[in-house]
Amino acid sequence: MSISESNKQQAISLNRQGEIAYKEKDLDAAMNYFQSAIDTNPHYGQAYSNLGLTFQKANRVAEAIWANRKAISLAEGEKAATVKANSYYNNGRIYENAEQWNDALREYRNAKQQKNKKTYDEAINRMISKGAN
Repeated sequence: MSISESNKQQAISLNRQGEIAYKEKDLDAAMNYFQSAIDTNPHYGQAYSNLGLTFQKANRVAEAIWANRKAISLAEGEKAATVKANSYYNNGRIYENAEQWNDALREYRNAKQQKNKKTYDEAINRMISKGAN
């Protein structure tokens, strides 16, 4: 399915509005903007990543993991590694909060494969200290 340039730009605008709503802690509005961005451009990985983070903040864990996985599969272009790394990291946080150390470690390692950040190293070491392998 081909997405018009106009729809791509509209999705970017909706995503930005969602980011503003998220920063203002209006999770419902943020979710609506991110979902609208996805409806406008179903291949927009960044919007899925943002939706996943918003679901996570709203304690909608299964939906957060789904959205993050979708973001990982759709990430493309110059920001692909960042979108993937952030989405893997966010899933890692979900698993860590559920005390699923091995799953968290896997996600943190996947994040590190995309981007080399101290935060990912710290998360990996935290999981290893909890017995994950």
